[in-house]
Amino acid sequence: MFIRRLILIFVTFLLAAAVLLGQSFRLTVMQGDDLLEEAERRMVRERWTPTVRGRILDRNGEVLARDAPSFDVLVAYPIINGSWAYSAAAKQAYTDHREAWAEIDTTGRETLILAVKPMFDAKLERLWHDLAEAADVQVSEIEQRRMDIIGTVQAQSGAVWERQRQIREAELNRDRDADVYVPIGEVVDPLGIQVQSYAMLTGLREYEIGPVRRVAERYEGVEVSPGSIREYPYESIVVRNIDRSTFPTPLKPSGSEPAMAEVYVEGVGSHLLGAMRTVWREDVDRRPKYSESETGERVLDRGYYRSGDTVGMFGLERSLEDRLRGLRGIRLLHRDTGEEEVIEDQRGEDVVLSLDIQLQARIQALMHPDLGLAVSQEWHNAAHQRDEAVPLGTPLNGAAVVLDIQRGEILAMVSTPTYTHRQLRDDPMSVWGDEVNTPGVNRCVSKPYPPGSIVKPLILASAVTSGVYDMTPIACTGAFDPMHPKRNRCWIWKQYHVTHTDQFQGPLHPDEAIGVSCNVFFHTLAQIMGLKGIEACYHDFGVERPLDLGLELEHEGRLKPYQERETDLNDAVMMGIGQGPVTWTPLHAAHAYATLALGGRDITPQLIRAPRTTAPHDLKLDPAACAAALEGLRQSVSTIDDISPTVYGTGSVLSLETGREPIFNAPGVRVIGKTGTADAPAILVDPDGEDGPLSPVVARTGDHSWFVILVGPDDGELLYAVAVLMEYAGSGGRVSGPIANQIIRALQTEGYL
Repeated sequence: MFIRRLILIFVTFLLAAAVLLGQSFRLTVMQGDDLLEEAERRMVRERWTPTVRGRILDRNGEVLARDAPSFDVLVAYPIINGSWAYSAAAKQAYTDHREAWAEIDTTGRETLILAVKPMFDAKLERLWHDLAEAADVQVSEIEQRRMDIIGTVQAQSGAVWERQRQIREAELNRDRDADVYVPIGEVVDPLGIQVQSYAMLTGLREYEIGPVRRVAERYEGVEVSPGSIREYPYESIVVRNIDRSTFPTPLKPSGSEPAMAEVYVEGVGSHLLGAMRTVWREDVDRRPKYSESETGERVLDRGYYRSGDTVGMFGLERSLEDRLRGLRGIRLLHRDTGEEEVIEDQRGEDVVLSLDIQLQARIQALMHPDLGLAVSQEWHNAAHQRDEAVPLGTPLNGAAVVLDIQRGEILAMVSTPTYTHRQLRDDPMSVWGDEVNTPGVNRCVSKPYPPGSIVKPLILASAVTSGVYDMTPIACTGAFDPMHPKRNRCWIWKQYHVTHTDQFQGPLHPDEAIGVSCNVFFHTLAQIMGLKGIEACYHDFGVERPLDLGLELEHEGRLKPYQERETDLNDAVMMGIGQGPVTWTPLHAAHAYATLALGGRDITPQLIRAPRTTAPHDLKLDPAACAAALEGLRQSVSTIDDISPTVYGTGSVLSLETGREPIFNAPGVRVIGKTGTADAPAILVDPDGEDGPLSPVVARTGDHSWFVILVGPDDGELLYAVAVLMEYAGSGGRVSGPIANQIIRALQTEGYL
């Protein structure tokens, strides 16, 4: 009996030892790494430093965007979600009833806690009001920030617990036939993200932090931490030395007025640089703190997002987010040894643009309503256009692009109206809710326009290069189709009831047709080229091709109508003069003219400076056709004296009450170019009535005004392509011409000419 008992005890001991050994094996071998990592994490205190964002600079090294020192207000999560009030009430109840606490049952303790909890709830309410008052913000903003943080933490906690539940469930089911369900409640353990502090206020400057710091000193769980704010040093600039004596006569200073003007411009480069916002859930999900590699390893990303961080909202700040964002620094305190390990933060990459911010600001000043060039004037429209013209004195919206021809670099890209970062923060509806002026839209690259007559030199070059036209003179009959004389008429017939053939006393050569912008000539060329030929021309010059500047919402241009139908030969005929189912952007226009100036060598426009990895594409344009096109552009801005002193290029002079005066008057430069006056779809808005939206009304109608020029020194090669587009402004020469002239002078002032 004794022996059997001894054997039984021995077997029991062996079984128990086997269980212990098995558990030890599972913990040390199968889960050893995970448990060791968890243990080490509990023995290490982490303190992360914020990321430092890279700068954005212009071509001359001027800093356009940078992180500046500021302060953040951090609040512990139990205070943010209100659970602190219960914990504080529990401590207070225990203190008040310390001697009897052990004898009080759970229900009694809960009653005592809830009795004092309102006092701590009220303290939290005072905290939010005091914080809002000290920071000069609305309490509602604080409340919204709290809700955002709570939502983020709850979502992250739920994801962690669900993952832990799945792991536990998989372990239990590993060696069993039946499925075991593990309730989420069995794995809900406190997480670090539920006790750490989050940024309730960010970007406070030194002069703002004093009152906030005093509030933080009165409340536990609230601290002021050094941080950074994104600032844009050139967002507002005073542009000086604008010579109004070179303006058209109606805008020149009179009497004792000074010739030199200065303009305060705001929102300089805002469309390009973009803005920042607080992170959203999708940002955190896109770049979490830890991710899993292909081999299953846990990988730390020091650039991870957490609540209170900022991220690019649009513009270059958004598209270059991963390049600009830096890596956090970390201080690790090992609790067991007292050793501190420091990994320094790594600032984000600096990005250099081809842009010249001083030139950008100067051009924006020229398009400011204060100077009158971009305001509807009596002399802007011919008599037949005045019924559709916007009311006199109305600021005109538009865009201007300056492109370095040889390098393909964008020196300036101005869209008006623009906006400021303060406006985005305090009155976003003024940016996004204005249906007519749409200040949030970058008109240079994001909004397409019918090109009008500025495409005529491109059509010529393409027709000759493709072999369908041999530069034989073509007569202007006043109307393209004699059977339908009221359709597709030449502009000169509509205004003066004469033809260009009458003026030139015979058919027009290609350069002459460009110089006087003969519609019949280019309707005829388009008919010869056919639909495929005309579409090929536009494709060659960049329409429906990605711009790839690194901005968002870059419109590729369009060769199809907005209505769902097929284009036909009639559309092709209209596309020969830049009308019909074709649209492009001001950048397309500048790029196409630069390509023409280079004889067909297509250098992709570049906004972000970087070595080019591909050679320019060569369209192999016919040299004679290019020469004729460039000569036509010269004639377009000149008086054609060898034909008749009364024949002018469409971009040569302004006809004012005081007489004719040249559009271009900058000394020492060579300028050639082309006007365009393009039919444009009206802007319709739905006004609000007492019972809801009313029927749409026309808010803006008329023609878009284009002028595209190539300019260089008087005795040298053409260096810059300049495209100017003014929306619903009327005549290309009358409106956009004087602005293009002043851009030449801006290039001189800034040392480019």
